[in-house]
Amino acid sequence: MSNSSGQRIPVNRFGLTEVFSPTPAKPEVDVVFVHGLNGDPHNTWTSENDKVFWPSQILPGFLDEEKPRVLVYGYDADVTSFTDGASRDKIHNHAEHLIAELVANRRIRKASERPIIWVAHSLGGLVVKRALIYSAEIRGMKTEHLRSIFVSTYGILFLGTPHHGSDVAQWGNRLEWICSVMLPKKVMDSQSQLIDALKTNNETLQNIDRQFIQILSRFHIYFFHEGKPTNLKGTLKFIVDETSASPTVQDVERAVIQADHSHMCKFESESAPGFDLVAEGIQRYAEEAPAKIKRNWAAENQERTSVKHAEAAEATELYSGNSSSNLAVSNSGLSIGDANLGAEKSKLNANASETLVVQTSKPSEPYFIVPPGFRPNTFFVGMEKELQDLDRRLFDKRRHDGTACVLLHGQPGGGKSHLARQYVYKNRKKFTGGVFWIVSHIKEERDQAYEAIFQKAVARESPEASTRLSKSGSSFVDSVKAWFESRQEWLIVFDGPTVDTDADITELAKFVPDSRNSSLIYVSRQSNLASKQRLLRPYPIRVPVLKVDDARKLLLKELNIKKPSLEEIKSANKLVRQIDCLPLAINAVSHRINDFREPLVRYTMKSFSANPKLEGTYNQILDDLQRQGHMEAWSLINILAFFGQDVPVEMLHLGVPGLQDVQVRSTEGTGKPELNVTFSTLMRHGSYVKTCVLIG
Repeated sequence: MSNSSGQRIPVNRFGLTEVFSPTPAKPEVDVVFVHGLNGDPHNTWTSENDKVFWPSQILPGFLDEEKPRVLVYGYDADVTSFTDGASRDKIHNHAEHLIAELVANRRIRKASERPIIWVAHSLGGLVVKRALIYSAEIRGMKTEHLRSIFVSTYGILFLGTPHHGSDVAQWGNRLEWICSVMLPKKVMDSQSQLIDALKTNNETLQNIDRQFIQILSRFHIYFFHEGKPTNLKGTLKFIVDETSASPTVQDVERAVIQADHSHMCKFESESAPGFDLVAEGIQRYAEEAPAKIKRNWAAENQERTSVKHAEAAEATELYSGNSSSNLAVSNSGLSIGDANLGAEKSKLNANASETLVVQTSKPSEPYFIVPPGFRPNTFFVGMEKELQDLDRRLFDKRRHDGTACVLLHGQPGGGKSHLARQYVYKNRKKFTGGVFWIVSHIKEERDQAYEAIFQKAVARESPEASTRLSKSGSSFVDSVKAWFESRQEWLIVFDGPTVDTDADITELAKFVPDSRNSSLIYVSRQSNLASKQRLLRPYPIRVPVLKVDDARKLLLKELNIKKPSLEEIKSANKLVRQIDCLPLAINAVSHRINDFREPLVRYTMKSFSANPKLEGTYNQILDDLQRQGHMEAWSLINILAFFGQDVPVEMLHLGVPGLQDVQVRSTEGTGKPELNVTFSTLMRHGSYVKTCVLIG
């Protein structure tokens, strides 16, 4: 095959091959092609009659100004790669290899921050999805270079990729049809049992679909579906129909290519059906990507710097022997999905879901599995006694016989979760078996957390675990609980559980492992968990409200007032008393003061008879939203408060068209209405996640 200049370029069967690079110009964007089932990096993209390899022979001619570098990726894409328990090299292994190779390829060329555009055919789209999920999850300092692919990705063009996987049987049918088209007949005949497994054993593919939804709005997406059916044993079928290949999703492009499933990715000329659509999409993305990815990296580097400073401060404190601890109140890296509070307000990529994130990628390192946005606390004052008591109780003599268990309880907004967070970051190295933070307000959150732990820890250590789970018919919960009980030196934090009935206790107990030399923390408003034998009778530690002096110090830190005047001290004391010295309320008030650039001494808080503390603080923020005309933000926060705190952003996007008389998308400047602009307004007012926690 040859590039656009007629020069023949050999393509490696496995790994990355650069098939075009602008000369002598420096590339400004990487375009990466990934084939699907039984494909390879050459034949998948080559027309059958004229043998035209369009990624290098046609496409570059339309991208002169964008200066692309074009790469193709090859991997062992036999059917076993897309079934659970049938291959040692599953989709997540392909994804890890793809990320590792692409990172290495770009780093040695000093191009780690160059924008990326993906083009994926059929099940290759699942490999790309899984690769981006893997890259997005990486947070460890030793492996953060692998996160560069997620940060640098601008857009993805999916050609005939099945996206909807909620119906297990339908997933199996689609995969079987894909096998029929992409695999030789002798393979279909010789591997009939394996093909049958696709109909029932494709949980991995469904999980990828669910996980990718959490980061989908980060990227520009273009769905393409086949316009012609394929002849399957005398019956014409759409292998991946429009509903699956081009689902209706907010802010996602959709188009049809007038070809069947196996030919929709083979263009023999620029006049071939669908080429203009695909080429224009790549061209537009390549033109827009550099500015957006530059902003991505600015936000990413700022966040990394904040984390490193926090860790350095922690190390300095430990080295100096300074044991004066703090009560956490705010978190400079607080994220909603992929956007932190310092990112551009109109371009935020919000995500309120609590899907867990793994902050280490090496099984040889202790696991650190936590919710999105989980970062060291920025400010922390007081609570020295409680922090020391927590550590002492988690390592008391009971630990030699079973799990040492503690309950942190107290009033809403009093800093329970932040105290636990501070303990985790100061002491995580003590727990060589890993740290696992589980959002636990409802059973569904615990189910989701244990499923994520299974995928990212249990199945990673034991590739046969998925097969055993399927054959035994047991649940993720049983498998993960057994995994914990076979290990030691771990810490689990259940954040937010409540038990009102005996059935609630029984349900929560299903998730509670008991193992020697291990520790567990419950963080709850309820003190009655301490008496429950089935919950391992945790030792209760009440988290008291801050003293006025500590609350004032916290408020002044939040407002960045380093040398307060006597008048500011007096105003701060008055304000923190008015909100009962609650850390969460202090954080919300400081957001409001900072947002309005209002002097502390002039700030007055309206009193609310129902509750002049937490509820009053947030009611005033809601009043501010109305007074300033942010009705979209006011409407959205009321919707979120009604449904609860864990509403995936993609669900909100899908539900927007159904809000006939309620507008939740805001406009900034002359742009079109966007949900992300509304999220930005809520975050500036400090009311997004926190309000849902309080009201919900």
